[in-house]
Amino acid sequence: MIAMKKVLLKSSARLAPFVAAMVFAAIALGIFAVFVERYFNSKEIDFLIEGADKRNLSYELIIHNPFTNDYSFRILED
Repeated sequence: MIAMKKVLLKSSARLAPFVAAMVFAAIALGIFAVFVERYFNSKEIDFLIEGADKRNLSYELIIHNPFTNDYSFRILED
């Protein structure tokens, strides 16, 4: 029984750095995904605003999530 506990402690001690690295990687990947989404949403917003301004159109832009720049955009009818 004591030998089994020692084996489990040794294997869990070797596994701990791997688990920590996987958790860190998952968090880093999530943060990266948020920044990528924010970047592309910002580019889309700039493109839509530029197009509306070139055509002298009124528009409504609502940012739903400031972290990812999720948005709603619509042209207002005059």
